[in-house]
Amino acid sequence: MPLKCTWYRSTCKVDLKVIEDVTSAVYHPTLDDVGCKISVHAVPAVEEYSGMPLFREIGPIALNPEMEAEAVA
Repeated sequence: MPLKCTWYRSTCKVDLKVIEDVTSAVYHPTLDDVGCKISVHAVPAVEEYSGMPLFREIGPIALNPEMEAEAVA
């Protein structure tokens, strides 16, 4: 079933700021997401759906030490 998704980034200072231009059911975190929580609001993209939407949050996003060293270089 196709999904209509809205992705959000949040920090301790900013709650649920929409991540622009991302509407797919998959989101790949970027360096901008490190230290942030990522959330998704998803509903089936069919007109006859009348159930509850899905809202899921993960994070805060962290880099493993090897990737962090590479990102800083």
